[in-house]
Amino acid sequence: MANNQNYDNSDVFFDVYAAEGDMQPEEMALRRKQAQIDALRAQGMQAQEGKMVGNTFVAPSFAQYAAQLGNAYMGRKGQEQSDVKEKEMGTRRGNILRNAGATIRGRMETPDEIAKRKLMESLSGGNG
Repeated sequence: MANNQNYDNSDVFFDVYAAEGDMQPEEMALRRKQAQIDALRAQGMQAQEGKMVGNTFVAPSFAQYAAQLGNAYMGRKGQEQSDVKEKEMGTRRGNILRNAGATIRGRMETPDEIAKRKLMESLSGGNG
């Protein structure tokens, strides 16, 4: 960049760290939920075993198999919801960092450099 001035970007970094701090409770709740999901999925994967009652073998009941299937299903559904939440958080985090980068870049670029960058971005379809 053409400008060699010292820029104070502490306000931008503060905003990034503040946003990260705002997401901490949500991230912790997501981790707790993930632990519950993992437990449900583990229960859904355990093989049902019969038991010996005296000298008689008692096979697992249909209700035990149904409960196992229910645990596996709820674990899968919970995982799908958790994946959506994680994706949303990642998108928010990415947007925060992109905005911070754009702010810092905007402070460092001259108006001519900004115009040139925008022209190059428009020519490359906004991917550059």
